[in-house]
Amino acid sequence: MFARLKILLFLIHVLIYFSGCGFSGNESDFGSSSGTEPDTTAPTVSSSSPTNSDTSVSTSTSISVTFSESMDTSSITTNTSNSSCTGTIQLSSDSFSSCIQMNSSSSVSNSNKTFTVTPSSSLSYSTTYKIRVTGGVKDSSGNTLSSQWTTSSGFTTSFSTSTAIDSWGSAGTGSGQYLGYGSIIADSGYIYISSRDGSGISKFDTSGNTIAHNSTYKIRQINFHPSDTSKIYGYAYSAGKVKVFDLSLNEILSDNSSISPQGDHGLTVDTNGNVYVSGYHNDYKVSKYSDNGTLGLSLVSSWGSLGESSGQFSNPQYVHIYNSLLYVADNALNNLNGKKVVVYDLSGNLQKTISMSTYDNLGTVKNICFNDSKLYVPIQYYIVKINISDNSVYQKTGFYDESGSSFSGGGGHCAIMSNYLYLLSDGNFKIYKYNLSDF
Repeated sequence: MFARLKILLFLIHVLIYFSGCGFSGNESDFGSSSGTEPDTTAPTVSSSSPTNSDTSVSTSTSISVTFSESMDTSSITTNTSNSSCTGTIQLSSDSFSSCIQMNSSSSVSNSNKTFTVTPSSSLSYSTTYKIRVTGGVKDSSGNTLSSQWTTSSGFTTSFSTSTAIDSWGSAGTGSGQYLGYGSIIADSGYIYISSRDGSGISKFDTSGNTIAHNSTYKIRQINFHPSDTSKIYGYAYSAGKVKVFDLSLNEILSDNSSISPQGDHGLTVDTNGNVYVSGYHNDYKVSKYSDNGTLGLSLVSSWGSLGESSGQFSNPQYVHIYNSLLYVADNALNNLNGKKVVVYDLSGNLQKTISMSTYDNLGTVKNICFNDSKLYVPIQYYIVKINISDNSVYQKTGFYDESGSSFSGGGGHCAIMSNYLYLLSDGNFKIYKYNLSDF
């Protein structure tokens, strides 16, 4: 009897002991000393830097990704050896066909939530990059990202700048002066400009010295004959005729019949002497004329009309031939969306349209120039350089005067010769000389 009482008292003491330790008698109390559930929540990306849709980002920027919780640092990797898309944090400008090499593994901050990597070299100017985080990243409990994460539109780097190394000219109608609404061409060490507003045609050497001047005609656009660069063609606005000048700016030929309708036309010529005239502020067409050898012009065909559909123009100002294709610079007038370059073959068949809105919210397209299969488009205060074969933008470069300041009205017209780009400004009526390598 006494033994049974001792056993009962022992069991009572045991129950009291376990009750004081929080034992409830449930199965879940066994195997867990803390009583908390394990972490099974997948981490997420909270933010990235530069942010999505950010613009004018420095080309020396670093890349940061912040997660919703502390991460397993060993799972955050990046490519430091080549341009392949390896590692869990990646940066690319070509939809991840290749990736930017980083100079080292990531640095960690913010309680293992923020990871920063730095490209091994400066990023390209005027280029859009996207950041990608792969599903291989893990939080401190081993949970992986639920799905791969990529910035939707990416960030865009800033454009480069170029400072003029020389400039010359002033407003007026005298020798070497300029009044706007003209053009610039260059060849064999000389630069030629024209103006439809009374300053005629002027010739300069590369130091800005005036070599020749012809004030007889108002001419918007001049161009060399591509097979005979000793001849300069232009449409004389007030006379309503095509004129040809020698390199001393003496008139040597005039067409024997007026271009119809008479107006303020852009003009270029092909290797066979066919003349192409743009209907700026007029019929909004491009017209092709054959030449009998003495500038006896006959209309061959016309194409284009006023409108916004494919092959139409809002205001076709300037025409150029490059690699046997006709390029028409169309600006935005008549309450229409211009700001484009329209490309045709020499029979008037539409090849493609290069819309400048593809590259930025840009200003008016005035004139264009070419070099090494690249199209240069001066717009407001910078030049967009475009790869002709696929319309990809190579670079956007801001231009400044010799003091590093922007100038009134920006640029308008360009010509490239040797290692220099010459910019004719419709704002302050000067010619600026730049190193071509800046663009």
